[in-house]
Amino acid sequence: MPSPSDSAAGAAPQAPAGLSQVRALTFDVFGTVVDWRTTVVRELTQAARDKLATLSSSSSSAGTVAAATAATAATIIPDGGSSGGRYKSRLEALTDQDWAAFAQEWRNSYGVFTRSFVPGVTPWKDIDAHHRDSLVELLVAWGLGGDGDDDDDDDKNNSTSAGTPAASTVYTSAELEHLSRVWHRLDPWPDSAAGLHALGGGFITATLSNGTRELLQDLDAHGGLGFREIISTADFGAYKPHPSTYLGAVKKLVGSGGGGGVAKGEEEEGKGEGGDRGDPGQVAMVAAHLGDLAAARSHGLRTIYVERPREEAWAAGEERYQDARRWVDIWVAEGEGGFLEVARRLGVPVSSAVVAAAAAGPSPS
Repeated sequence: MPSPSDSAAGAAPQAPAGLSQVRALTFDVFGTVVDWRTTVVRELTQAARDKLATLSSSSSSAGTVAAATAATAATIIPDGGSSGGRYKSRLEALTDQDWAAFAQEWRNSYGVFTRSFVPGVTPWKDIDAHHRDSLVELLVAWGLGGDGDDDDDDDKNNSTSAGTPAASTVYTSAELEHLSRVWHRLDPWPDSAAGLHALGGGFITATLSNGTRELLQDLDAHGGLGFREIISTADFGAYKPHPSTYLGAVKKLVGSGGGGGVAKGEEEEGKGEGGDRGDPGQVAMVAAHLGDLAAARSHGLRTIYVERPREEAWAAGEERYQDARRWVDIWVAEGEGGFLEVARRLGVPVSSAVVAAAAAGPSPS
């Protein structure tokens, strides 16, 4: 396996022998292609500031009424008694570091949800619905919601994805929906768009993410990523790391019945027992999470690891991490160029214009 030091500048190397048959690259998205943390923390923080400004304005208006009619004011906004008063105090107490911790808890809930889903047993629920329901749960846990009456009639109409009444929160239904869909607006890592466009010139590039198809299409458009195929694990009624997600992607991309660009004349090749499912060795999984790669590898896919800041769950001192250093086909360390380095190691030409575009980052949306 190439070591990180193999990434020194120079002519594009030949692809590692184990990857010589690879025709398609599937990409994990959250954390690998997009920097979810920066965008989510930014939007959570801004939403809180906006809501605090609204509550402060309401308090000022209530104070004006109070000056005219003290008795009425006591029922409009009793000192610390109304939900608006409680939420205002709580929002004022939360720091940027708190919102970063909130974002991490939100992300952690996603991992618990997807890993606990059992196809054919667990009722189907897509990631958008999970993100909304878990956001409500977290807001309640953080003192920004509850099951009592809320001052905003619109918020009383909140419901969970299952149609049951949801706890009221500091946000209206419309605000909550917008905030829960921040996962559709995540900014890519600086090298992602340029690297994907370069890799798309030599391989079929596809998402393989637990996000919904709509979410993945939105991220592709938002970041100018240029994926050749959009694959959601929802297409298979499951979530990674279920085997059907990896093998379903293989079939779609390189199987004889797939739509991933099988060359004319190859339709009959490999038919027979399972032949139309495609050869997993012709697909490489690209991810910033060794657990994802280990699952893909167990089903025959090749593996490309791209380190991203604060994404790896396996500790460097763990035996499984050290073992991964031996079985990962390409290991791109943090700071080595991300997807651009992947392209270089796979022998895909990367023009200076592409490198310059990556350095400039994505265009403002």
